[in-house]
Amino acid sequence: MSAATSAAWAARPAALRLAAEAGAAALAAAAVSALPRIPQPASYHSFAGDSRSLLGIPHGQNVLSNAAIAAPGVAGLWALLSRRGRAAAGTSPMPAAERVCWVATHLGMVLAAAGSACYHLSPNIATLAWDRLGMCCTFASLLAAVMAERRSAAAGLLVLPALLAAACGSVLWWQASEAAGRGDLRWYGLVQGLTAAGVGYHALAYPSPRRTSRHILTTLALYAAAIACDRLDWPVYLLTLGMVSGHTLKHLLAGAAGWPLVAALGQPVGPAEGNNQD
Repeated sequence: MSAATSAAWAARPAALRLAAEAGAAALAAAAVSALPRIPQPASYHSFAGDSRSLLGIPHGQNVLSNAAIAAPGVAGLWALLSRRGRAAAGTSPMPAAERVCWVATHLGMVLAAAGSACYHLSPNIATLAWDRLGMCCTFASLLAAVMAERRSAAAGLLVLPALLAAACGSVLWWQASEAAGRGDLRWYGLVQGLTAAGVGYHALAYPSPRRTSRHILTTLALYAAAIACDRLDWPVYLLTLGMVSGHTLKHLLAGAAGWPLVAALGQPVGPAEGNNQD
């Protein structure tokens, strides 16, 4: 979407934009509800090369690689919450409501890393829920942060609890369905897909005074690459002669995806992206 198109869309009446956005989300939900139940594959917990220990830690590569995800989360929290961190990053002042959303995003990265490490230490359905809670909450918070930056700080803070509730609810629904013997990933997939799509949509359709579109889109591209590596777990493992699996590479790329968001925090306030290119 061009800068001019983005500015034109953002200038449309708020009611029209909200109706279009709600309609798209409703259509996605209707399409997912029409799908048959999607169970968790029984083979999901069998990761390439995961039987090996590293530094005495079982499943070591998949456990320790979560440090890459935690690192940008910690760096972002430091930049947001400490006076020295804001000065070092050159972080521009932002409304308190927007800051809350960004804090939730970076805290989500830390929790996602902890949940994933916990899961890989003992891969099972119960620990997988903690892994997925962190990931879902990170994207839910990121969507709220992007809305706070590009629409209004109040709007971002208003939707943050609802998005987090939807994220947690989708994981709890999946976990309950597994316990009932009728595992169903549809709603978890819908929430994860809609929040990621919502982040990309806002980065393209709404101009930002802090000019962070390239940072957000880079994050999404790196995360998409991470998901692709996860799907190619065994092929990556074989291609690298057993040095690294696709799932471990997923963790490393997901961690890399967090750093553009840390960099975005230091972007100065200036003319909106709709008026000038990044």
